[in-house]
Amino acid sequence: MWKVRDDEPKHAFLWDKETKKKNVYGHSIEKTNDDSPLRNQSLNINGDSSIGENPNRYKQHGFYFNADNCIVAMLVNQPVVKKMTSLII
Repeated sequence: MWKVRDDEPKHAFLWDKETKKKNVYGHSIEKTNDDSPLRNQSLNINGDSSIGENPNRYKQHGFYFNADNCIVAMLVNQPVVKKMTSLII
């Protein structure tokens, strides 16, 4: 995993607040059982076979996405699409 720098700013760390057991639809946020073979398996990202220490590793994560966020995402996406298209053509 990434090595934490000695001078890492506090805002760079995730705020590990208490999480709920169920999502707004009543489904479990925990996505694997304790005895699941998916637990404690490395994701092998960039050849790194270590296992993350995040206690919320197997939980569902959600993002709040409204119209303003959508407009911003489209504005950010347009230059990328234009650049990629110019590289292909």
